[in-house]
Amino acid sequence: MEIEHQNWLEANIENWETAKNGFIRNLELDVLKMYEHIYRLYLDKNFVLTVWCGACKMDMITRLYTWYEQQPKSLPIENNEEAIITFIVEEPKKRGRKPKSNG
Repeated sequence: MEIEHQNWLEANIENWETAKNGFIRNLELDVLKMYEHIYRLYLDKNFVLTVWCGACKMDMITRLYTWYEQQPKSLPIENNEEAIITFIVEEPKKRGRKPKSNG
């Protein structure tokens, strides 16, 4: 997941909190469009939001944040090549015999 989407979802987490309590407040169109964009990227590329449908908005936010909370937070971000290379290159030390001492 891209860091900008992760940050945006965190910044708007109050919408998820209200949805868990059973209601959705009136959201601006640009906020709804961003939710729809993120939903299409990660969950369903064919998803179309009906902005006047309260149940549709509630369902989208519930599914999106449920999915988001299940994502690992500590793994490197896919676009950060250095983190991925570091993650792959680091191998555990092999156990073996101790070197002989010359003494």
